Amino acid sequence: MIPSEPCWQAEVEFRRDLRGRTHVGRQRVGYPLHLGRQLRLDGLPVQMAAVYLQCCSGGLFEGDDLRLRIEAGPQSLAHVATAAATLVHSARGEASARQEVEIEAREGAWVEYLPQAVILFPGARLVNRLRLRLSPGARVIATDSVLSHDPNGLGVAWDLLDSRVDLCDERGRLLARDALRMGGRDALGALPGVTGKYRAQGSIYFAGHAQPDGAGQARAGGLLEAMRARIDDLPGVYAGAGTLPGNCGLWARVLGEDAVALRRALLALVAVARSRAPGVSNCYG
Repeated sequence: MIPSEPCWQAEVEFRRDLRGRTHVGRQRVGYPLHLGRQLRLDGLPVQMAAVYLQCCSGGLFEGDDLRLRIEAGPQSLAHVATAAATLVHSARGEASARQEVEIEAREGAWVEYLPQAVILFPGARLVNRLRLRLSPGARVIATDSVLSHDPNGLGVAWDLLDSRVDLCDERGRLLARDALRMGGRDALGALPGVTGKYRAQGSIYFAGHAQPDGAGQARAGGLLEAMRARIDDLPGVYAGAGTLPGNCGLWARVLGEDAVALRRALLALVAVARSRAPGVSNCYG
């Protein structure tokens, strides 16, 4: 069961019923978040529960601290997305906006967390945290993407992005960490070796416990090859894919010329992961 912790603005728990279908078993959602009704979406397995989160406040403002916790019960199939991009508004002082998401996937669960991009306005400061806790046999696909927006066209950059993604086992032991701390002027400066001509950036994580058997390693190797082959066919992006430390999954970093190219690339890699996932790929047809 999800622990009752007052620090979470939203808690959502998915459970699998006796028919093998997943549903929202428990939710507690407070302002500024809103959880839409559970859906069965075309293109997703009929057993999978899909929900969309909305932010009713118009985005993240200086000093905001927004926290979300998702728990997927044993053998459940869950798809969580956001209805729109998350805006991070300009900061006037030194305080940052903060958003934190924790996803706990129990034994055999499959979780997709595919939010729209975070959009950073001039002067915005954001601390972004994503934590994945994985029980044996669980799999999580998660994306994380960032865009910049200068509405007045003055060439003013956002201030700071401090982003971290942690992959942990069911006890909370750290398996892998991806950390990024960048100033907006560096990101938008078209610096070789940093961002170059690309204006949008994102990552995809296909995470799960290491498989001790050779078959598990072979499946991971096949998925990595498929991801790299798909990257070669994607227009408007510069990307690379590799394995996570400790053989706990795969990941890819994508730089896009614009928001459309980035989103298209991330969803294409999600489709590759779905098609190769043992025990789940047959559900997608």
